[in-house]
Amino acid sequence: MVTDGQVRRLMACIQREKSLSVAAVSRIVHSGDPLPQVTAVTIAEVNLSSYDALLVGA
Repeated sequence: MVTDGQVRRLMACIQREKSLSVAAVSRIVHSGDPLPQVTAVTIAEVNLSSYDALLVGA
């Protein structure tokens, strides 16, 4: 189960406009790893509904 702390960390990263890979999001949500350093930013449309399965651990 995803904890409130994990969701807060993910939301904080998104609010700071950081670019994250799906693998990085998975690590943050499931293992509590420190937030990754961003070295490049890619701007693209993202369908956030695709993250639902990731957040529930599917």
